[in-house]
Amino acid sequence: MLLHHTHLTIQDSDVVTAALALYRGRPKVGFADCLILEIARKAGHLPLGTFDRELHVDLRDDAAKLEEGTQSFATILGMGAGLALLEEVGIERIASHIRSWLREAASELAARDLDPGPPPSARKGILTFRPPSGSADELV
Repeated sequence: MLLHHTHLTIQDSDVVTAALALYRGRPKVGFADCLILEIARKAGHLPLGTFDRELHVDLRDDAAKLEEGTQSFATILGMGAGLALLEEVGIERIASHIRSWLREAASELAARDLDPGPPPSARKGILTFRPPSGSADELV
């Protein structure tokens, strides 16, 4: 499962886990709605107002019951599409491609007398390097 994958880190995985549990328990409610609710819960923004009758939470008595806040719905939907693409392509395939690129980049850096930083086993998709003299100012 993506939440426990060794090569993928999910921001606020506790929120995503809670949203997934809510979604599984109430299949008529969309996952994005469950995620919004759990984000609001973690931020202490309950009660949460909603127009979704399936997503019942304790509503306020004033006009704020209609206010959902300013959640970035495009970001939430984009995250869902991105996770779907990760699952379709395969995280290991993506990680393998990144490791291959890092090996090639490290080789090119070493050929230019630039120390390519930590050993490959310690790299996580970012490659750093040091110039021979130890000062990056000379490279600018």
